[in-house]
Amino acid sequence: MQNKVKNLVIFYNPACLEHNISGHAESPERVTRAMEMLDTAGAWSIADLQEHPPAPESAIDSVHDRTYRHKVKELCRQGINRIGNSTPVCRKSYHAALVSAGGALAATGAVMSGRYRRALAMIRPPGHHAKKDLAMGFCIFNNAALAATHARSHYGLDRILVIDWDAHHGNGVEHIFYKDPGVLYFSVHRDYAYPVTGWAEKVGEGPGKGYNINVPLPLKSGDADYREVWNRILVPVAAAFKPQLVVVCAGFDAHTGDPLGGMNVTDNGFSWLFREVAGISEKYCGGKIVATLEGGYKPGILGRNLVELVNVWSGRKKGEEIIKGRPAQKTLQVVDNVIRAHSAYWGCWNTR
Repeated sequence: MQNKVKNLVIFYNPACLEHNISGHAESPERVTRAMEMLDTAGAWSIADLQEHPPAPESAIDSVHDRTYRHKVKELCRQGINRIGNSTPVCRKSYHAALVSAGGALAATGAVMSGRYRRALAMIRPPGHHAKKDLAMGFCIFNNAALAATHARSHYGLDRILVIDWDAHHGNGVEHIFYKDPGVLYFSVHRDYAYPVTGWAEKVGEGPGKGYNINVPLPLKSGDADYREVWNRILVPVAAAFKPQLVVVCAGFDAHTGDPLGGMNVTDNGFSWLFREVAGISEKYCGGKIVATLEGGYKPGILGRNLVELVNVWSGRKKGEEIIKGRPAQKTLQVVDNVIRAHSAYWGCWNTR
């Protein structure tokens, strides 16, 4: 008798805590507090918890320049305290980054092997800013890009949708897949925030044109703005693309209580996002989701919303969230700009 596919697995290895920069916003407490809150909420009765090994260095080289990886390894060994752009490190950061990448690979394998429908990698340092050859924005190796690359090279996928709801644009994911039509990168983020990239006009290059969708929203955008973006941009393009896997850059710094994000998404708004992403995955790829933890710098808020994610993606929480209010006029303008920028590549959007 075939084993039943389980809904959700969470991968965590405490070695990721070795990346520890005193006083920094991207702290080990982000993950330890979240794990405590998941435990208190009874998450392990509805989701499996598994430890994962570090990624092999050869896997890192499938996405990043080998010389870059060697440079990171050597600088950390020497005790250099900062690499790349806005990325502090310590002596153990290289190993922690391999562990973080390993969580992304393990999550991908768990979903693509058919053992689980959804997997969350509770990992740090985060990854979506990391370019092929440059550490940026607290990120060393690009975990989401590694997940997508692993899904393609080991499982033969050719249509992967990467959804990035972090408040900051994942310029590293964009950089890695900018010419690639096999990975549709969709990012909704705050405009003029670090790293000041992610403009609507950046649609991709060569065969990748149309497969890089940036939605730069104004400061303090909230639930109704995200609903507008989802309904008018992501839902139609997902229907046209028909992904075989959804990879999520799961950042939580767009929350209204986050000290770095500058956005106004509420707990209810995040719960709505979780359900919407699950709905897309259910419709086109059998529910397959691989999520990598990105930003979120208020540990209590991060933990609370991760508990909600687990409740929704495990199926414990039923029902639908209602998003009230109207989007801002500036949001409507941004959405129209995005649609115009991609009008030559997608015929699935209605203009106002």
